[in-house]
Formats: sequence, C-alpha cells, structure tokens
Amino acid sequence: MRLAYNEMERVFYKATFLFFEYRSVDFLRYGGRYIKSIAQKTNLPVRDDLKHFICKRCGAILIPGVNSSYRIHSKSGNSYLKVKCLNCGYSKKIIFKPRDVVKSKMVRADINIGKNGINERIIKEIDTRLKVKKVVKIRINKNFIESSGEEREEIAKKVSSLLNAELVEIRGNTFILKRNL
Repeated sequence: MRLAYNEMERVFYKATFLFFEYRSVDFLRYGGRYIKSIAQKTNLPVRDDLKHFICKRCGAILIPGVNSSYRIHSKSGNSYLKVKCLNCGYSKKIIFKPRDVVKSKMVRADINIGKNGINERIIKEIDTRLKVKKVVKIRINKNFIESSGEEREEIAKKVSSLLNAELVEIRGNTFILKRNL
C-alpha cells in the first residue's frame, strides 16, 4: 500500500517536472492516467492531495494557468475552490472550511442544553468556552425541544444572538457557534 502511494507521488512530481522542462502537455496527460491506473490496479484511492490536481474525466494532471483554471467562490459563508480542466471542460468543486470548524465536527458536544433550557448559567458557560476555544459545539436535548415548542433553528439563533456569536452550522440537534475576536 505504501509502495503504491509512493509510486503515485513519484509519477506526479516526475510528470510535472518533465512538463516544465520540455513544455509538453502530453507528460501531464500520461502522468495523470498512469496515477489512475496504479490506483485501479492496487484497489486504492488516489490520495486527496494528488486527487485535487487530477482531472476526473480526461485524467490529466492539472497545472493552474496551463491546462486548468482555479477560482475561489464564496456563497453564504461557505467557500469552495472551482477547478476547471481546459482540456475537456470538466469542472469540480473543492469545498473547504476553516480548520477550527472542521475540528469541532470531529469532537463530541461541549455543552448540552437539557430540560432546564437556556438559562443564565448555560449562557455564561458557553460564553467562557467561546472565549477560550473560539468554537463551541452545543447539543440540544430532545426533551427541551418538545417542551419549549420552538424549532431547533430558532433555539440556535436565539443562543447565538444572546452571545454575539456566529452560527456556523446546524446539524440535527447539534449546532456550532464561532466567535471571531
């Protein structure tokens, strides 16, 4: 497995080096296809750091300004990189989020809002966590949602407005708050 990944990386760097040496796009096309064939033969996925630079349709290694164009787009707080292959016209989006938000998705909830609901003690606890960690993951108990009669989104927006924090994401009964200071 490690040998196959090393070979993919070696082919990637060799093809890009040969392209810059001889200015022939054929090296990029053959190199990308060879990396994909290594992945198929070994039943391994192409590593993410290489996959983003290989066209899914024609298999060419993508070099910005040579055979591809890269554009950064931002819609409603979500940013993504749009990569377009100039050989075949295929476009793909690479979604990226701030590192602290990605980390907060991996961990369990920092604070649980239980049957007592949103009170001063919970608000103070969330505020202190935001000061320390900048990102807090909060879980709303189902009993509180049923007893309050409010929707999850309303509860999350209410907490974020009380704390002057940005509501990053709501997923199920869990939401993420972020404060930029």
